[in-house]
Amino acid sequence: MLALAGAILCLAPTGNARASETTNYTYDELGRLVTSSIQGGPNAGTSSSTTFDPVGNRAIYAVGGSCTLTAEDTGTTDEFSVSAWVSASGTCSTPITLSYSTQNGTAIAGTHYYSKSGTVVLTNVSTGVGVSVSPIYGSVHGSDLKVFYVNFAVQSGNATFADPQSAIVISTSN
Repeated sequence: MLALAGAILCLAPTGNARASETTNYTYDELGRLVTSSIQGGPNAGTSSSTTFDPVGNRAIYAVGGSCTLTAEDTGTTDEFSVSAWVSASGTCSTPITLSYSTQNGTAIAGTHYYSKSGTVVLTNVSTGVGVSVSPIYGSVHGSDLKVFYVNFAVQSGNATFADPQSAIVISTSN
């Protein structure tokens, strides 16, 4: 003969449990999703960013936490070495390893600038990190301006890019 003994456990909530979460989206002029960020709830601080190449293909998609990186545009350089800088904001833990590569705009690699790619490590959030790139001296003539880009991506570390692309404008040194 088999005897069964048991108990029933009943769990009843003792208060209201709510996870309020808001997701903000940003779109470019063509209606493509370029950033999203989450505030509140269990995914607070999570964000994503998408970068498109000049012909509209998705080039970089990054997802990360509350550490936000921005590739700064350098302004205009006079055909000598220039640095593309990445700044950080939010709660960042270092080190953060970034990959980078140059991309043609109106400036063409080998004609107007030296193509470059590699990795760089962000170790100090307050100073950011730079990548030195080199325009080709004498490649821009008259009043022409040429633009090329340095694209960054997070390889390791808890960070995401708000803007992963730095624009570099080359002018003549005259």
